[in-house]
Amino acid sequence: MPKTTKEEEVQAGLSLLSQAMLAAHGHVTSRATRQHLETAHSNLRSIAQILKSLNMQEIGSSDSQPRRTFAARSVDELLRVHTNFLRGKVKLLLSAAEACRPERS
Repeated sequence: MPKTTKEEEVQAGLSLLSQAMLAAHGHVTSRATRQHLETAHSNLRSIAQILKSLNMQEIGSSDSQPRRTFAARSVDELLRVHTNFLRGKVKLLLSAAEACRPERS
């Protein structure tokens, strides 16, 4: 998969997950669950900043093509999707980033 496609998928995923976290936050009454959502959303923003500092292009919603999405039916399911996204797409993208490769002597 070309680097730009990986970047686009990760940026689109970050954007969708961020929107979902904010939407879920408004519907949750449990203080502990709200804290988990706030932390997850903060982590997504941090990842976006890391990608930006690695000079990976930021994809705006108007530039990106519609992607297949997954409808989470619960906050637990949303957090599972979030975790799997981080384990998969972001890890794959960062492992290919020049700045994240180990130096060879």
